[in-house]
Amino acid sequence: MLVGKLVPDLSAGRLRLQADAVEGHDRGKRRYRTAAGEASMLWGKCRRAFTLVELLVVIAVIGILIGLLLPAVQQVREAARRTSCQNNLRQIGLALQNYHEAHGSYPAGWIAGEDAGVPGWGWMTWALPYIEQLAIHDQIQFRRNMEIPEHEAVRLSTIPNLLCPSSPLSDEPCIELPTGNYPDPHGAVPFPIKYSRTHYVGCVGTSIGYDDMGDGEFCPSFTNISGGAESLDGMFYRNSHTRLEHVFDGTSHTIAVGERSGFIFDSTWLGVQHGAAFPAWRILAWTGEPPNNEPFSEVHFHWYAQFNSAHWGLTNFVLLDGSVQVVADEVDPEVFKASGTIYGGEMLGDPWQF
Repeated sequence: MLVGKLVPDLSAGRLRLQADAVEGHDRGKRRYRTAAGEASMLWGKCRRAFTLVELLVVIAVIGILIGLLLPAVQQVREAARRTSCQNNLRQIGLALQNYHEAHGSYPAGWIAGEDAGVPGWGWMTWALPYIEQLAIHDQIQFRRNMEIPEHEAVRLSTIPNLLCPSSPLSDEPCIELPTGNYPDPHGAVPFPIKYSRTHYVGCVGTSIGYDDMGDGEFCPSFTNISGGAESLDGMFYRNSHTRLEHVFDGTSHTIAVGERSGFIFDSTWLGVQHGAAFPAWRILAWTGEPPNNEPFSEVHFHWYAQFNSAHWGLTNFVLLDGSVQVVADEVDPEVFKASGTIYGGEMLGDPWQF
């Protein structure tokens, strides 16, 4: 296309030269635009991928963001698990209240004729109907020993509400009770014997006496724990059947049940197996030392007798009034000790206020 301006008074040759010059200039512009477009397209194709340095920078930024967000996500998950654990304890507290309303007393720590004794069924088995576990309760022959073959299905029955979701041991629903290697007048038991796990144990109080271990060390008694009301000051012990009028310290100041994680000592909800190691401590704990107490601490460490939890720095408890409270690991030992008694008359305050 000719874009030059034709001048009428000039000769035809001159007109032709001027038109050719303009047309050549136009072709040059078109070739330049074509070359530039091709170069741009080639450059765009080359820029479609990241360079190695850019890719490494992106990965590093993503890693930093994940590192910043992961602790927050873990905290949210643990808060949810801790709330679920507290709900489990709240159900247990409500079950104990309903049992008292129906029977006029709280369930006994365990039922036995003497010492660890038989049949041995623990406080939680009697409260099963009040946590919607009537089917398991109805399979129990309470006048017969726990270890008989007819009770195997009961012994291996897992109750999710009796497991703390924060404990990784929740994925191991059964424990194996070892033999205590002492004379047992109640018959031989095929140790080790499997029992269903729990993370919640009853409070036996503090005045359980001490046994001399022979090396200058005194530990919570293995034998006195099975004594009667004259020697024990907590909620649960052998044939206890505590009533509300026995709780002089007040239901809002007295621990009924607390956590035990299972990290250092396993527990079961079924009861006291005669002939086993630490039989009564499998369903009970004391307040003679702070929760999550550690070796070489100010208060002597008793791994089989303490309350402890899988939560960082705290342990959940349900009181006799049904409320759930949190106790920090740094609690005053004397205040925590007083919270486990039902008639001690202590005026030291509540451990959940610290």
